[in-house]
Amino acid sequence: MQTTTGNAKRRVQCGYTGWKQIDGRWVYLLPGHPSCEVILRGKLRSYLREDGATDSDYAVLTGLLQVPIAPRELLYPTLALVFLSPLNEFLRRAEREPKFIPAIVGRTGSMKTSYAAFLLSFFGNFSSTDMPMSFRDTANSIIENSNALKDVLTCIDDFHPAGRQEETKLTASAQGIMRAYGDRSGRGRLRADASPMDARPPQGNAIITGEFPPDIGESGTARYFGLELHDGDVNLNELTFYQHRAAEGVLQRCMYGYLEWLKESFLRNDETVENFVLRLKNDFEAKRAAFQKSGIHCHGRVPEAVALLQMGMDMLLAYLELKGELEKELCDEVKQRFQTLLYQL
Repeated sequence: MQTTTGNAKRRVQCGYTGWKQIDGRWVYLLPGHPSCEVILRGKLRSYLREDGATDSDYAVLTGLLQVPIAPRELLYPTLALVFLSPLNEFLRRAEREPKFIPAIVGRTGSMKTSYAAFLLSFFGNFSSTDMPMSFRDTANSIIENSNALKDVLTCIDDFHPAGRQEETKLTASAQGIMRAYGDRSGRGRLRADASPMDARPPQGNAIITGEFPPDIGESGTARYFGLELHDGDVNLNELTFYQHRAAEGVLQRCMYGYLEWLKESFLRNDETVENFVLRLKNDFEAKRAAFQKSGIHCHGRVPEAVALLQMGMDMLLAYLELKGELEKELCDEVKQRFQTLLYQL
């Protein structure tokens, strides 16, 4: 064994996604990474990385802000969450990790699952029939998978109880999911010898879809950001266009370009990472304070969600401006419009 191991190939395998330091360098893990094998099981296998973004790819992304496929009240917050998700690792270090879940609520046939699949397509190959998680899954499996899906967006689909007994069961699952993401705390467990196991809290972000909001009490409701989707809100022609582009890998390549920009701009060494964490913390506090001064009466968690969503949109706009896809004046206009929409919501 000692004489043959010198020729053995070295393989790095991970069972989770997101940012990780390997040999002193920050890398963003997704299945398809060239130097690290990322193994996700079951329905999570649709997560996939694709690189090589082109100017035409970025034009597709920019078009989302100019010709939206859904009302801006829905599109802007969810798109902001997409580009906020890769920041989770560093928001966690700043002690400002997102602690809310957007809930897309609409009647059957309103295209909420198809729209959610479009959002997830920035991180892999998804469709309305191939979602990573569902309320039909057990609560334990949802929480376990949410720990593996680090620094990405996922979806728990279809809160739609078929009867009173099932409603009780699904509501209990929703309560557990909201508290897991809202508190970022894992369930305490013991090994067979009574020694404590490491907690496995959610490490990414999530959205849920349903035909009506789950009845999870005031504290549970404070952990989600409600978004309504009405019949006809989704532009089917535009959605079909973006579904085709997603199938071609356009959205994944745009996300890869965004991740490379984050790495080159903020993650070059320990000092730049520390400065980035401090920048995120200061930006969060400034945006939260601005909302608190608006005079809007709400639960204490709402200003935090508003600040984080604004940060996600700011990072997307800064990236598109740097790529030359959006003029500064248009970026400022989108920022102001988004702030107004969030305050209204």
